[in-house]
This record gives sequence, structure tokens and C-alpha cells, in this order.
Amino acid sequence: MTKILVTGGCGYIGSHTVIELLKNDYEVRIIDNLENSKIETIDKIKEISGKEVEFVQGDLRNEDDLKKAIIGIDGFIHFAAYKSIINSMKDPLGYFQNNVIGTYNLLKVMSKHGINKIVFSSSAAVYGNPIHIPIEESDIVNPLTPYGRNKYCMELLLLDAMNIGINHVALRYFNAAGAHSSGKLGENSDAMGNLIPRVFKASKGEYHLMVRGDKYETRDGTGIRDYVHVCDLAEGHVKALRWLFENSGKSDVFNLCSGSGTTVMEIVNGVERVTGRKVDYEIVDSDPSEAVVVTGSYEKAKRELGWEPGRKIDTILEDANRWYEGNK
Repeated sequence: MTKILVTGGCGYIGSHTVIELLKNDYEVRIIDNLENSKIETIDKIKEISGKEVEFVQGDLRNEDDLKKAIIGIDGFIHFAAYKSIINSMKDPLGYFQNNVIGTYNLLKVMSKHGINKIVFSSSAAVYGNPIHIPIEESDIVNPLTPYGRNKYCMELLLLDAMNIGINHVALRYFNAAGAHSSGKLGENSDAMGNLIPRVFKASKGEYHLMVRGDKYETRDGTGIRDYVHVCDLAEGHVKALRWLFENSGKSDVFNLCSGSGTTVMEIVNGVERVTGRKVDYEIVDSDPSEAVVVTGSYEKAKRELGWEPGRKIDTILEDANRWYEGNK
């Protein structure tokens, strides 16, 4: 049986991907430093999947931790990274050390142990403000923040590692959202860098939401973003892993996205619908540096990986609400 090491496997997207791996009969070992995740997630994974998963508490910045975790591994899915755009601007050196140097250490240990397959959790942040909509993988890469530049640096490291026989898939996904349908696993409600957790907080009167601009040329005047269900993302990672094992010597990059957009006010109205509560918000001035519409194309992933999103925005919000209501 193929054994996969999932870095950051106790995190939001990582934990859902572990469940999908177990569902597809992979053996899984997680390495996570638990800096931004909880050990209780392991119990949730076992409860949902009905299967065992190995856990190693370790940090990619520590090469010795990786050497211990890598024994008996056939391939990697790499999530472990800091992900706050705002914090990356406050601490760019810390972000580079954790994200880029951590990936360098991982590739070095992979090379030493002869492991040559890795699926990498990249981001649509590498595109910056897009020139074309929907964004395709061949479009210009122009990251605007340290976080986005970290992700692109990590992609470049993977490209260079092809010279020593390490093959990869880089998955550039858009706004991960939603939760497991069981309501037992989901996004940290304090992940305030993302819109949907902020809107749910605002529905409880715990946060004052500021909607930046309502005069754009969109359906309701507010900005549009592409939201993709976390379980669809998990399925995409497993399909990318299978593609790697079936296409020896090949590497590639794919967008994972919904292919359509949702406005800020559609999110607000949707949260009001699923919760039955009013959202505390106000309209404020728009940010002239921010793109009005950011949506992606998943046609390449559909063609090459056989992946397409199966869950719409209504399901995303309903699953998120089930998670938040059960984890007050």
C-alpha cells in the first residue's frame, strides 16, 4: 500500500485531504508542529474515516524531524506553511524561513532518501491582480505580497528540483471554504484573513464587517471572488497525486477553483439565510489597489486530472454553518 507523508496534515485543508487519502486506501503519516493546528484533529480524522493515521510532531525547519518522519514514505503532499497575507507583510523574514526554507529542507531530505513525488499546496496569490478573467495557468505570475512571493519561490524550488529527479504538481487554488459535511472538521473560526469566517462572526455580533466598495460593475456592486469547497480541494490533491504516480517523470501546475464567482453581498446574504441571523456590516470606501473580480479556470485540471468542483456556494455555506454551530 502506498504511504504518503502529509506536511501540515492537522491544518484546515490538510486534514480534509488526509480523510480523502484514507478514503482512497492510501496509508498516511502526518507531520505537523501544531503551531496553528490542534492534536485533537487526529481524533476527528479517525472518527470520520474509521481508519488509523500516523502522527509525528515535527517542524520542517528542523531537518532531523523530517529524517524521522520520512522513513517508509512513497510520496508527499505539502501543506505546511504560514498563510496570512497580512502577517506576511508584518514578518516577511519569518514567513520566508518557515515557508521557503522549510520547503528547501523537505526537498533536500527527499533527494537524500530517493523520494521523487510531491504535490504542493500553492495559491492563486501568485497571480496578483489578474489581467485576464478567468485566470488560466499560463497567465502572468505577479505576486503582490510576501505570502504570494513565498508560494512562487516554493514553486521555483520545485521546478529546479526536477533537475535532480523530483517531480511535482503545484496546485494553485483560490479561496478555500466550507467544512466536512459531518460538521466535525472545518476552518478555524478565528481565521479572520478569510471573508467567510468574518461574515459568520459578524452574524453573531462578534465582529463588525466592513464591505469595501459597493459601486463596482458587478451584479450588486461588490467585489467578486472564487470560492472552492475544501472537500473538492481534498479530492483535487488526491487526483494530482494519482496523476504523478501514473505519469512518471512529469510535473505540472493546475488551478483548483469553482470557475465562477460570488460577490461579497451574496456571501453576506447567504450567511443570513443559513444562520437566520442578521450580519453586522457597513459599506466603506473601496481599495483602489484591489482587483474587482478574481475567478479562475479549472479546465486544465478537468482535462488532465479528471477533477472539477462538485459543491456550490450554497453547500459551502451550509457546511460551514454546521461546523461553526457545532463548535461554539
